Amino acid sequence: MKNQKMGCAGLFAILVVIAILIQFWYIVLAIVVLGIALYLYYHRKQQEAAAQAAKTAQEQADEQATIAKLKAYKDLLDTGAITQDEYNKKKAELLRLDSHDELKF
Repeated sequence: MKNQKMGCAGLFAILVVIAILIQFWYIVLAIVVLGIALYLYYHRKQQEAAAQAAKTAQEQADEQATIAKLKAYKDLLDTGAITQDEYNKKKAELLRLDSHDELKF
């Protein structure tokens, strides 16, 4: 490997950059603060989107479980293992029906 030397021009360029950063420190600071704020904003949005996706997935899983239970109770009703009143009670319990709620399909 060759030794890579910066040389006088490279050292001068670094000193110029440092001098500019010192001279305009407030602009650099503003850019850094805005960058951090934007990162935090988008990071929070991603977390909210992930939380919403998890909530939706959980709601869908709960709905599928409720449907499976309703089918099982319907099978019990069809085979005569439970009465219509028992089925209606379990259905209302599973769907948490109140007089003000509507079924959503």
